[in-house]
Amino acid sequence: MRGSLLISFGDSDGKGGEYIEVESNGVILKRIYTISKNLYSIPLYVGDVVTLTLVNPNPDIITLLNLIRKDYTTDDEGGDFGIKTTSIVSGIVFTTYTFTVSTINGAYDFEYYFDNENITQFQIWTEYSEPILTQNNEYINQQY
Repeated sequence: MRGSLLISFGDSDGKGGEYIEVESNGVILKRIYTISKNLYSIPLYVGDVVTLTLVNPNPDIITLLNLIRKDYTTDDEGGDFGIKTTSIVSGIVFTTYTFTVSTINGAYDFEYYFDNENITQFQIWTEYSEPILTQNNEYINQQY
């Protein structure tokens, strides 16, 4: 069965320094350099091994990965109109993530949705512009 991968990519600085590489069964199929919203990336087949890689990430920004799958069926259960949503991963730190494409029994189509969240790390400075020293002689220099 054939499905799709849709990507919403939030570039951390808007300048295209980092990019996402989409690989299926060891073959690079797409590189996404700029901000995208539900960009149709690649067709997926059940059993494909897909690797998503964030290349050249900004060291001052943590990127979190969210990946869900929507399975389309003819069975309306609890008012879902036959659309079954499954969270694959949510909020994990993203550099590389690999998954095997699957769907549920009774589905006639499926889609994977990728998006990311960027969290900027800030420096904490004292009035003297020096990091804060703790009691165990370590510096506090970042806030998450």
